[in-house]
Amino acid sequence: MRHLKSIVYASLLTMLFAPVFAEEEPAESKLITPDELVWIDNPLRPGAQMAVIEGDPKKPGPLILRFRFPADFSVPPHWHPAGERFTVLSGSMLEGIGEDGDMSKAKLLTAGSIGIFRAKTPHYVLTKEPVVVQVHTVGPLQTNPIKQ
Repeated sequence: MRHLKSIVYASLLTMLFAPVFAEEEPAESKLITPDELVWIDNPLRPGAQMAVIEGDPKKPGPLILRFRFPADFSVPPHWHPAGERFTVLSGSMLEGIGEDGDMSKAKLLTAGSIGIFRAKTPHYVLTKEPVVVQVHTVGPLQTNPIKQ
């Protein structure tokens, strides 16, 4: 009976998480060097740039994006419908969680720092130097500002 319970439990877990793993399958296999990235002006935040590494920000599916923020750049409180994971690749920035945009509550994230946000987590950013951040999320990409 115990063995049967284990099989049923494993089967249920597989059914629950199989769609998550299926979405993680890359559309194609490729290797990309930094000089091959195509940087465009960020349409939502003038002054910032972004490069789409994988996926289409306008369509459902996995996304890997890279953002470049200049020094003294701020992103006011906002949230995204999907969760996101990001890594600071170079530079440093202040990142805060919450709707108030209070920089005294923000944490200094240096190169190598990681952020993990659940869907709809309000957050905000301030840079003091140029920063490059890589974001993993799912599309379609949507940013919802928080009215202050």
